[in-house]
Amino acid sequence: MSKPPTRLLIALLALLALSTACASSRTIDHEYEMSPGNAFVPTGKEAILLPINETMEVPTGMEAGERTTQELIVEHLQSKGLSVKTLEVREYRSVMQQAANRADRARRAGESSSTSESLTFEEVVPQMVAVLDSDAEIVVIPNMVIRVGRASGGRSIAWDGVRRRQAGSFSDNTGTVSVASLHVAVYDRDGVKTFSGFGGLDILFKINMARRRFELMDDRLQDEDNLREGVCVAFYPLFGTDERC
Repeated sequence: MSKPPTRLLIALLALLALSTACASSRTIDHEYEMSPGNAFVPTGKEAILLPINETMEVPTGMEAGERTTQELIVEHLQSKGLSVKTLEVREYRSVMQQAANRADRARRAGESSSTSESLTFEEVVPQMVAVLDSDAEIVVIPNMVIRVGRASGGRSIAWDGVRRRQAGSFSDNTGTVSVASLHVAVYDRDGVKTFSGFGGLDILFKINMARRRFELMDDRLQDEDNLREGVCVAFYPLFGTDERC
C-alpha cells in the first residue's frame, strides 16, 4: 500500500515528537510532555482520531494489536465525555492530502508564519479540521512503537508506566528487552501540540528455556486488559492526575 505524499513528512515529525518528555508521578515512571496549565477538560465536543500507525513506520508484528488498541482509544476518549470522529485509512489519506494542499496554498499566500521547509502538523491540523467541517476540540495521533523494558530478575518487566510478567524468564533475568508501547500526540484545533505521552502495551518476546534465547510471542498484543491499561497510561495526565489506570 503506497504512502500519500504527506505521509513521509508526518512520519519524520512523529519521530521528533518521541524525543521530548518528562517523568510522571506514577509508581513506574512514564514519559509525557504537556503544555503549561491545567489538565484538559472536554466540553463535550468532538475528538478527531487518526488511524493508528498511519503517521510513522511500524515494525513488522505490531499490527497484531492495531484494531483493538484503536477501539480502546475510542472507548477511553468517550469515557472523558468526548464524541470521537474516527477516520478510516482511505478517508484519512484523502483528508490529509486536501489539508496539505490547503496549508501549502496558505503558505504561498503568506498566511503562515512557519519557517520550516516542509509542512508541519501545526499547519496541517487546522486545515484537516476545516476539511472535515468539524467542531473538534482535539486531534489525536496514535502510533505503536518499540520501547525498552527493564528486567530486574525473575519475570517482571517494567516500562512506560506498566509492569508485566514475562513467560519463561530466567531467575537471573536482568537488563533490557524490546517491548511495545502506545505513543499519542494531541493537538488542539488550531494546530498547537498540547500533549504527547507513552503507555506500555505488551511484552513482545518470550524466552525459550531450552534454547535460552528470545522468540517473538504468538499471542503478543492480544491481552485486552494490558492494552486498555497502556491506552490509559499513554493519555495520563492529560485528563487530570486523579486518573487511575
